[in-house]
Amino acid sequence: MEFGFRLTVRDNALDWRVVRVRALGLPLPAAAFHAVQATESGHEGRYCFDVSAALPLAGPLVHYRGWLQVP
Repeated sequence: MEFGFRLTVRDNALDWRVVRVRALGLPLPAAAFHAVQATESGHEGRYCFDVSAALPLAGPLVHYRGWLQVP
C-alpha cells in the first residue's frame, strides 16, 4: 500500500488527509479511505499526535493518540 496525503494547518495543528492510494502499483479510489487520517501538533514542549484508520467494509482498524516529550 502506498498513500499520498494532503497536509494542511488547522487550529495550530498539522492535518493529514488521504488524497492518493495505490495497492500493488494499482490506483484505488481515495474516497474509500477518507477515514484514514492523522493530526499532529506541539503543546508545552511535547509532540502530540492522533492517528486513526477505518475502512468502509472492515470498520475501525486502528486508533492511537498520545505525546512524546521533545528533548
